[in-house]
Amino acid sequence: MINSQNFRYNPDDWYILIHPGAINAITEDNFNLYFATDNGVFRYDKTMEDFRYDYTFS
Repeated sequence: MINSQNFRYNPDDWYILIHPGAINAITEDNFNLYFATDNGVFRYDKTMEDFRYDYTFS
């Protein structure tokens, strides 16, 4: 049996969300993941691989 692991570290792999509060729900559409938190809705764009605070839903 051969095991392999990805050891390539990329600093952009990590996201720090300041005070999102508890995550109450997670949903998705074709392009985004949405995280409903105590302090608003955060959106993860699957295409751009980027987190944003979603002012539209918050």
